[in-house]
Formats: sequence, C-alpha cells, structure tokens
Amino acid sequence: FFNRPRHGALHAYDLHTGGLTTLVELDGMLPIHPDASPTDPGLVKFSHDNYDAHCQRIWTVRVDGTGLTAIRPQEWNELITHEFWWPDGQCIGFKYQDRRHDPTVMSLPWAEYAPSPTRFGLAALDGTQAYLSDPLESYHSHIFVSGDGTLLTGEGTHDHSCVYVARFRRDTPWVDFIPHATIHTPCLPLAGQKVNAGMTADNRWVVYNDTIDGVSQVCAVRVEVD
Repeated sequence: FFNRPRHGALHAYDLHTGGLTTLVELDGMLPIHPDASPTDPGLVKFSHDNYDAHCQRIWTVRVDGTGLTAIRPQEWNELITHEFWWPDGQCIGFKYQDRRHDPTVMSLPWAEYAPSPTRFGLAALDGTQAYLSDPLESYHSHIFVSGDGTLLTGEGTHDHSCVYVARFRRDTPWVDFIPHATIHTPCLPLAGQKVNAGMTADNRWVVYNDTIDGVSQVCAVRVEVD
C-alpha cells in the first residue's frame, strides 16, 4: 500500500486571468495536502504521498511555480508526517520519528506501532529544523496548534486513546501532553480515529470528532493545562 504506483500534479489556477500553472508533477508519488500560508497567500505547502520514511515529505512552492523548497530534508528512514502551518506563517510543524537504526522500519511501517518515539518539530521556511521536542509520552495521530501558538493538541492511539492538550514553548524541548477526554472510536492502523482535534479561537475548548452511543458526533472539552 505504501509503495503503490501513483502519479499526480499540483496546479494553481488564476481566477482573474484563467491561467493555469503547473507547480509540480510527480511520477511514482502524489502531491497531497496543499495548503496556503496563513500570512503569504502566494506560498503553498504540500506533501509527497509515499511511505513517509522513504520520501521527502514536506515541500513549499510559490503559486507562480518558483521557489520549490524541501522542508526539513530527510535522511533515509527518518519519518516525518502530519505537517501543518504555524500561525505566524514562518514555520511548518510536523511529527518526527528517527527510524534510521530501526530494524522494523519495513515490517512495521505504521508509525503508531514503531518502537521509535514520536517527537514534535518545527521547520523554518528555508527548510532547516527550528525545533525538535523530547520524545512524547505516546504516539499521536495528529498534532495541531492554537491560533496564538501557545497550546498544542493531539490524539493518542491504542493504550493512550485520548484527546490531549499541552502548553508549548520553543525555549524547552519538553512537551507535556495532558489527557482531556477519552476517545471511544476504535483505532485502525494508518487510518487513526478521524478525531482531528483543534482549538477554539479563545483557547478555552478543544473540539474533536468521536463516536458516542454508536453515533459519530462533534464533541468539545474545556482546556485545563495549568
């Protein structure tokens, strides 16, 4: 599944002129997760869809087709995934696992089963790593940030099946994810639980998806991290 053949392209369409620009075209991989910068609408991040430890995951490119940049260049068997814009538009957040010396990197390709710990990282727009946390206490399906960059939220899996919240400061590698709510939706390898937790604009609530009494619902839990 991870190495299945695929092909795709990423285009930018100018609504005023009707002009179409091909930003990138891939053979053997697929460009996924295109997302414009929150502060620079002419800058787009996207990802390569392949086994995350065997490709360069995160890229940026301008909508005129210039400035293609590899974000946080990877070595073989470094696994980077689930990238997102930082609110100031100056960094891109990601999850990281160092599997360069992991003999199970092919037999256990699913990151949530890997013996390597998960970390949270930030990369600058020139591609360099700007931050890397200490190992987190459990694997998280997704990690996301509040609008002011002071809180992180994430979803644990399996024995840590909860919605978590942590205070975030760049001057310390320690990220203390505090469980806030149990996730009831069964966790499937690779697919996760489709929780997709995120913060409200006032940082008071985490909003997420879960299955309650057999029904898929949108839930909210009050943030308590102090």
